[in-house]
Amino acid sequence: MSEHTNAITQIIIILILTTINALFAAAELAIVSSKNTKIKILAEKGNKNAILFQKLLKEPTKFLSSIQVAITFAGFLSSASAATSLSTYMTDFLNMLKIPYAAQTSVIIITILLSIFILLFGELIPKRIAMVNPEKIALALIPMVNFIYIIFRPIVVILSFTTNLILKLLGISRTLTEQQVSEEEIKANIYMGTKQGLLEDEDSKMIMSIFDFDDEIVSKIMVPRNETYMININDLDKETLKETVSVGYSRIPVYEDREDNVIGMLYIKDLLKYSLEDMEFPLEKVREILRKPFIVPESKKINKLLKEMQKTKKHIAIVTDEFGGVIGIATIEDIIEEIVGDINDEYDDEHDIPKLDKKNENIFMIDRERDIRPNK
Repeated sequence: MSEHTNAITQIIIILILTTINALFAAAELAIVSSKNTKIKILAEKGNKNAILFQKLLKEPTKFLSSIQVAITFAGFLSSASAATSLSTYMTDFLNMLKIPYAAQTSVIIITILLSIFILLFGELIPKRIAMVNPEKIALALIPMVNFIYIIFRPIVVILSFTTNLILKLLGISRTLTEQQVSEEEIKANIYMGTKQGLLEDEDSKMIMSIFDFDDEIVSKIMVPRNETYMININDLDKETLKETVSVGYSRIPVYEDREDNVIGMLYIKDLLKYSLEDMEFPLEKVREILRKPFIVPESKKINKLLKEMQKTKKHIAIVTDEFGGVIGIATIEDIIEEIVGDINDEYDDEHDIPKLDKKNENIFMIDRERDIRPNK
């Protein structure tokens, strides 16, 4: 009777330890999966657990380490309890079956069975439950987590110090050991979020464009020279200047004799200071108000170009090739469109889309100067 009671007691102890393991496993996943905005709103409303949650988040590494210590202790005590007590009953049973090495075999069997039990009921199932409503579970378990955090804090400090000391002796920087989320992992999460309907296609494209932003060069986003409105200063007269004002561009490249020789930028707001009707010598007037052109190579990264434009307050850049020849222009709008997609203003035709001439099921004809790339 005493042996039977002892076995039941050991099983109850294992169940209690597994439950503790399950609670902390659920708490860990719920805390890291919770949306801070929801917790913040509840904290502002005076929810005590939400306030405690935010307080613990100030030292995430330490309180998460406390959870890991609690989980490790629970698992260790479960294994030790089973190995020292339940294995005895398993040994007696195996001896009855006349199985050799009964004691060693019983320890192996108990360890395997207990590992499966703890994995299912102490890890996988509670974590699945925590994923359903992480904020609710996190707030419910945060007092328990805080209690363990206080109890195990000295142990966590000692373990952290020992870990950092060993890493230092091995010549490994502490920052290199911190988990880094790679760009590929983030892109994979974005893809899965879009596939599951959590992200709109446009939002997904915008986020992906941000990752590609640092790698793109000016030549990819520029407007080619043959599509750029430019004026030759030697061909200027009153009618040309009036036309320049009416075309709808605020900044226009001005060249002399040949398009590769850009001598300045004509700002329409500067031109409007003068009465075009009274200009007796428009050429000299225009030369006086030209602004210095902002010239950049086609190989410049667009993220660097954007920073330079913001710093110098330039809105348009003249793009040159490796030989110094002008090949196009790039504007802040072009850079922004690389992230958010095409921006139509009052001068853009919303219906100005590439016209396709279908020849057969597999062949289409299109103007070679049209851009048929996907939206930026």
